[in-house]
Amino acid sequence: QLRVLPKSCSLVSSSPSMDHKPPESQNPHDTTNTTFPNPTTTTGEPDLDRQQRTMANFRASVLEMASSDPTKPLTAARRSLIEKRLSEFLPFARTPDHPPYSAMILRAIEELNEEGGSSEESISTFIRKEYDDLPWAHTTLLK
Repeated sequence: QLRVLPKSCSLVSSSPSMDHKPPESQNPHDTTNTTFPNPTTTTGEPDLDRQQRTMANFRASVLEMASSDPTKPLTAARRSLIEKRLSEFLPFARTPDHPPYSAMILRAIEELNEEGGSSEESISTFIRKEYDDLPWAHTTLLK
């Protein structure tokens, strides 16, 4: 199911909160007094909503480009194929059904209850057994 979002749903924020002022110190590399915008919520909305809107806009743009060639009309079959391919190539666009990594790691450590602590490998094995829909970068996310 594809929804085209209104143009008012801009991906770029012109909010003054996004402005970055350089530090007042003489050292240009000193960022101790510098504040940066929160990367997960640039417009005050949850990161997940922003990601879903971004993906919907991307899908709409791809379909618009596909329909722009007058010699190849965008049939229902062609549209379905494009949407299927987008889902295959962009699996990160869907919401995972597992808890955050910090919660999964904590649960693994508690349930494994290994003397001296749990190794990265045993934690990874536990998480793989207990949870589905893990990202391709599962091992990297544990580091």
